[in-house]
This record gives sequence, C-alpha cells and structure tokens, in this order.
Amino acid sequence: MEISGEPKLTTIHASMALSLRHSSDGADKIGMPLLAKAVELAERMELFTKPEKGDSKMSLGRVYTAWALFTWQTSVSQSVPYPIGLN
Repeated sequence: MEISGEPKLTTIHASMALSLRHSSDGADKIGMPLLAKAVELAERMELFTKPEKGDSKMSLGRVYTAWALFTWQTSVSQSVPYPIGLN
C-alpha cells in the first residue's frame, strides 16, 4: 500500500478507521496492512520516540494519535495473528 507525501496525523487516523472497518467485516487481508501502514507512518513521524514539549494543539494531537494507535494495535494483536510491531 502506497501513501504519497509526508505522513500526517489525519492519514494515521484514517488508516486506523479503515483498518477497523475492513477487519470488522472479516477482510483482514485489507485491514491489517492498513494498520501496519499507520504504524509505519507513526514511526516516520517519530510519534513513539520524540518527546513532546509544550501543550500546543499539534503536540496534543501527536500524543493523542500515538496513544490511540498504540491502544488499537495492542487490541488487534490480541485477536489477530498478524506480525505488526512497533519498533
């Protein structure tokens, strides 16, 4: 799956939502790569490694997105045997 341009928080959220939709419908072959792409984009944005300073809207959005993705990926990994991992 290719997503062009710089990674954005909205693209990560969209990937998570589409992953949920497809996986809920039993289309794991579509849903799981979308979740993997969300993790890849988050890693490129350094959401899990770069400490956030301040309380700007962007900083809060980055923190919210990191926790949402972590929680969603953790929940999915409990029920679907698909190799997605945060590096």
